[in-house]
Amino acid sequence: MFVYRHSNKNRLALQFRRGFSLLELLAVMTIIGVIASVVLPRIGESASNAKGKVCLEYKAQINVASEKFFIAKGKTAKVINQLEEEAYYGDKVPTCPVDGRPYRLNPITGRVVGHKH
Repeated sequence: MFVYRHSNKNRLALQFRRGFSLLELLAVMTIIGVIASVVLPRIGESASNAKGKVCLEYKAQINVASEKFFIAKGKTAKVINQLEEEAYYGDKVPTCPVDGRPYRLNPITGRVVGHKH
């Protein structure tokens, strides 16, 4: 029968090894830093893209309300407030989620102008 015994030196080394060495901690922190430098810009970029898409959707909804106004009245709305007051746009007309500016209508075409993101 073979019995494996640790020497006293190995036993002491195993007893005192309870945590990570400084080199191991630095390696882990470096890896986490590299991963964070890759991931964080993409998170910010995706949030910006989402706001741009919401702005496009708002513009499309306002243009549809303006077309309803034109069909019903036979003339284009000069300002967005006309769409709110006469309930062609269901709720209060929102502002741009990207830069916070209010939307404007072209008085001739009745379409939203500006807001190119």
